[in-house]
Amino acid sequence: MGAMSASPTRNGSGFDPMQLLGLMRERRSARTGYLEDKPVSEEQVNMLLEAARAAPSAGNAQPWEFIVIRDRDNRHRVAELFKRQLQDKMELERTIRGHAKVGGSIAWRFAPVLILCLGDPRTSAAFPLRTQEDKAESHFFSSLANALLHMMLMAESMGLATQYISDVSSPYFSLMLKHLLDIPRELRVYHLMPVGYVSVKAQ
Repeated sequence: MGAMSASPTRNGSGFDPMQLLGLMRERRSARTGYLEDKPVSEEQVNMLLEAARAAPSAGNAQPWEFIVIRDRDNRHRVAELFKRQLQDKMELERTIRGHAKVGGSIAWRFAPVLILCLGDPRTSAAFPLRTQEDKAESHFFSSLANALLHMMLMAESMGLATQYISDVSSPYFSLMLKHLLDIPRELRVYHLMPVGYVSVKAQ
């Protein structure tokens, strides 16, 4: 891959691609410092969801659904579920590696908004039969990942912090979340994304 020119080049729309590259390079996952008392507006949340909807998906299936959790009690209940499911992870570490050190900060419970990304695998029924058999699972997850990344880049452009919480897709956590939030059993829990302002930008 050749060296990139230091001067920005623009496409026909007048958009500066170097600005987007800079945004991608600057984005970091924020694991501490969320400010519960600094709200995220409805307009900002809607912008994040619009960014997700614009993400590429296999066959334009758009298999995503999103639940926006603002209520403080529900946000903290979700964090408690995260804390409980760490016990299984710690037991695995103790048994196999001889120690119980696992990553498990729940500082994100103070983020004023949590966005839960769900996937509907039934959308793969629109694919050609061979695609369903060969690649439906791969297409499903890549489409959901695209939607999350679009939201994260949009959040970064608005000065908002985010991170991935992938543990929500574990069997215990996902089933408990479905019960807590009344999520239909046909949908699959993918990732949780806290959104908010932070006191210190992640390095």
